[in-house]
Amino acid sequence: MSEQQKAADKASLEWYADFHRLDSPPEVKVVRWVEVEDSQLVYQQCLTDAGFSSEFDDRLLSKEKERLINLAAYTCRAQYPVKVHPKSTEWGEKQITRQYEWTVDFLIPCLAKQGFTAEDVPSEATFIDTWESTPYYPNSYVELPEKGMKPSEAKRRMIEIEYNCPPLIPDQVLYDGVSIEAWQSSRKPFHIEE
Repeated sequence: MSEQQKAADKASLEWYADFHRLDSPPEVKVVRWVEVEDSQLVYQQCLTDAGFSSEFDDRLLSKEKERLINLAAYTCRAQYPVKVHPKSTEWGEKQITRQYEWTVDFLIPCLAKQGFTAEDVPSEATFIDTWESTPYYPNSYVELPEKGMKPSEAKRRMIEIEYNCPPLIPDQVLYDGVSIEAWQSSRKPFHIEE
């Protein structure tokens, strides 16, 4: 494991421990590192495997149930940390420009195929200038639950959308020169069965 990966994993675990209000987070063995665009799907599957469905309402949880869910959520994030690309650096104008291309050439059309229209698409110059302060994510135009949809169905649908239309440019496209078309053809569309 590279020093870069170790540092990223350590920072992530500290953030997740704080987010899930764990004073003494457990030591967790990594199962495998996952690509950022696959992380939400893997995380949700891990929670399901741990016995936590997407159907609970956290307003109705007992303190003990909430503690167990927080522990499971932390454990899943620790077991499947996001892989850091060896060429990964802090983003500058070049990376943000590539993110703009991803957003316009892939993400917006992908969301349209899922039935959602992105609005107020900024110009490239505005996208770059505002990325650090107010980044433009067309996924914010995904409105769920749709009429008649249960919360659990909405959550599954959102996971599918984020897998099929990842909001952030994949590392292979950003750093390795893989074309958007080649990246797309390497992935099978994903649908969560009921």
